[in-house]
Amino acid sequence: MADKESPVDVFKRALTAAARAVAHDKELSVTFGADVPTMQAGRVRLPLPARELPAQAVARARGAADGFALHLRHHDQRIHNALMPGAGPRGVRSRRTSARGSPRRATHGRDGDESRCRP
Repeated sequence: MADKESPVDVFKRALTAAARAVAHDKELSVTFGADVPTMQAGRVRLPLPARELPAQAVARARGAADGFALHLRHHDQRIHNALMPGAGPRGVRSRRTSARGSPRRATHGRDGDESRCRP
């Protein structure tokens, strides 16, 4: 007599197959554990839901699997490096000031007008 597969095993097998399909990578290594979801060098570690498969835990595992699979499929490190802003403190400062405006630079409209802020 064949042993019946547990719902958790069915879920893990389905999630692994879905992640491999989305990533277009048949060799993608998918493991499950209690720690934080991670991805390193073609290996994905996903959160293991409880035996009862609570909806929130299932959604968390599916979201992590989908996110990692989409990243593996579409991310191009060369483009990422080419478009990444300058590194170091000066690059961080320039991104911050261009996002909120600089006191030494003319602003458009009411941008940077702190007199209108509530105390």
